Amino acid sequence: MAVLFLIFTVYSVFYIAHESHHECSGEDCPICHVMQIAVQNIKLLSYALASSSALLCLKNFERHNNSFLCKSNLKADTLISQKIRLND
Repeated sequence: MAVLFLIFTVYSVFYIAHESHHECSGEDCPICHVMQIAVQNIKLLSYALASSSALLCLKNFERHNNSFLCKSNLKADTLISQKIRLND
């Protein structure tokens, strides 16, 4: 999925760069219309990528945070809880 996003973004940027100095035929120029759609798609993909990466970071933090805050990790280990005999 990430590779498709990357290919689509690179293709859109190259299309916009290539057609930026075309001979415009006026208000109903099909090239200008496609360029506007490409710019909108790049913006939407950047928002989707930012939101998905933020969601991934939150899930990753939540998963690691829960494992560190377990009661078994927070209680202090004593010699009795470890059942160690000290024979001196």
